[in-house]
Amino acid sequence: MHFLYSLACTLLFPSLVSSTTLDFTTKLSTLALSPNAHIHLRDHPRYTDLVKRWSYWQAPDFAAVVEVATATDVAAIIRFANTHDVLYFAQSGGHGGISPLGSFKNGIQINMRLLNSVVLSSDGTYVTVGGGVKGVEVRDALWKIGKWTPHGLCECPGFVALALGGGHGILQGRYGLMSDQVLSMDVVLANGTAITASETSHAGLFWYVNLSVRDLCERDEC
Repeated sequence: MHFLYSLACTLLFPSLVSSTTLDFTTKLSTLALSPNAHIHLRDHPRYTDLVKRWSYWQAPDFAAVVEVATATDVAAIIRFANTHDVLYFAQSGGHGGISPLGSFKNGIQINMRLLNSVVLSSDGTYVTVGGGVKGVEVRDALWKIGKWTPHGLCECPGFVALALGGGHGILQGRYGLMSDQVLSMDVVLANGTAITASETSHAGLFWYVNLSVRDLCERDEC
C-alpha cells in the first residue's frame, strides 16, 4: 500500500529562538481561517490538553494553539507568523523530543489533529492520509478493508512524522520502510507557499527528503 501524504506542515522550520513579538495574540484572533479551525490562547479551557506531550523534557512553550482544518489554514498561520516575527511549530502526536525545542518560547502551535483523514483511492492501490493522522488510525483503517502497510512500532505518534523519520515497523522486512511508500506530499513551505512534491513536481525536494531519510537509516540513525 503506497501513500499520497497530505502534509499540512512545513519541511523548513525557522530557527528555534525566543520570539521577539509577544503581543500578537489579539491580531491572531482576527486571522481568517476555515470554519472548522480554532484558536486557543493560554487561558482557554482546551489549551492544556492541546499542549500535552509524551515527554515534557525541553518542551516548547506556546502563546497560542491553532487547530487547523485545511492546508490553507496552515499557510495562513505561517504567513502571519512570518509577518509578526513569531515562531511556529507543527504538532500532531506530541512525541518530538529534542533539546532545541526548549528554546521555543511564546510561539504558535499548529495543531494538526483535525487533519486525520485516511481515504482509499478508487482503484484501491493507495491512500491519501492527512497530516495529523496517527499511526494506529492508518493501521486500523487499512485493516478494516483488508490492507496493510508499514506503520511504525508505536500506535500514538503522528503517522506522517514517523514516515519522514524513515519509519521502522514490523512489516518493513516485507514492504520496506514507511518512507519507501510515499508517492507525493502536499507541503506548506516555511514561506507559506503550498506545493505538491513528487517525482514529477518539485522532485528535488521530494527526493532530498527521502534520500536524507534513507541515508540516516542505512547508518542506523533514524
